[in-house]
Amino acid sequence: MKSFFTVCLIVGATFFAPVSAQQMPELKMETGLNQRFPGPVFIPVPKAWKDGVEYELENRRSKKRFALQRLSDEELVFLLTDTLQQGQTEVFRFVRNKRQDKQFVHAEKTDSGILVKNGEQPVFFYHTSVKYPGGDSGSVYKRSGFIHPVYTPGGKVLTDDFPVGHTHQHALFSAWVNTIFKGEKTDFWNQHQLTGTAKHVAVETMNSGPVCVQLKLRLAQESLKYGTVLDEKWELRIYNLPGTFLFDLHTEQTNVTGDTLFLPKYIYGGMALRGAARWNKEDSAHFEENWKVINAAGEENEAANHKPARWVKVSGTGASGNGMVVYDHPANFRYPQPVRVHLSMPYFVFSPVVNEGFAIAPGEKYKARYRYFTYDGYPGKNRLLQEEQNWISAPVMKLTYKK
Repeated sequence: MKSFFTVCLIVGATFFAPVSAQQMPELKMETGLNQRFPGPVFIPVPKAWKDGVEYELENRRSKKRFALQRLSDEELVFLLTDTLQQGQTEVFRFVRNKRQDKQFVHAEKTDSGILVKNGEQPVFFYHTSVKYPGGDSGSVYKRSGFIHPVYTPGGKVLTDDFPVGHTHQHALFSAWVNTIFKGEKTDFWNQHQLTGTAKHVAVETMNSGPVCVQLKLRLAQESLKYGTVLDEKWELRIYNLPGTFLFDLHTEQTNVTGDTLFLPKYIYGGMALRGAARWNKEDSAHFEENWKVINAAGEENEAANHKPARWVKVSGTGASGNGMVVYDHPANFRYPQPVRVHLSMPYFVFSPVVNEGFAIAPGEKYKARYRYFTYDGYPGKNRLLQEEQNWISAPVMKLTYKK
């Protein structure tokens, strides 16, 4: 009996050992020349991180604790809840997580896709199954691998998946238009040209944690004649922010063929958003108001067409004030990317081919990332700039190990 009791004490002491005994570092966060506003912050995974152990961060000054979530072998994320000033330094320590964080954001898999919700409110739906257009539209427009609807926190729909007049546009989607593959024109966007399309392939990861929902998806940009040309990966991170809908989309396209895909200069093609049916003049059954586009430079509608834009805001012109902001990222090719704003239809696309073409050789990758922020009632330009600051200017993060 004495031996058993001794063993229990030893096991208990090991299990409840403080994190410092596991040689976890301290984390120093320096804002530098920029303020840091509440929202997601990304940090490297410490070498001493133990798989299977739940950690959180504790601010050494305020004793406030923050849930942590591991996104990959190299990256963690937490949600900062305070505003930090220029030149401010905060030090955090890693501690064992002893609390149950209320999870606002979660994902539900259905027969046709993935529904992401913030509390009881839907954020968006990603289509894994092939969806067909309604009415007299042909099956040539069938599509999977897109996001629709995208909602505001108040439940207003901001996208349209098979819009009247342009059935080949699919809400939040990715596709190239004017490409040359094996010496032939291949159009992955305009499905009615019968040369290409894009589709969902697989759900690789669907994680719901205390900080965000993380989805890792595989898609394909496909030639109808030669098969998959670009293997496309989407990683979506939808953040656990009560009453706020904020998510990131990272895309990586790899040429999996033995031939170069050429993307000549063209007026559109890339990461696109088709606006709601109520903004579509051609849709007489649903039209309510015109839509308005404004970019970070203050250029509106036609004046914003083909202009480089750090971000784009879209909304209706009526009194409702609901809309969406999409942010480009400095890591993206040709940042800030030109944006195609259609002169009569509610859609825009971040398009790096507007001023100059490029090519994706066999085995090469094209990468891009964007942040999406939806709202009910215009939050004001300061809020938009705060979100941009968080997105494009990361604080300096240093892990310091005790010797």
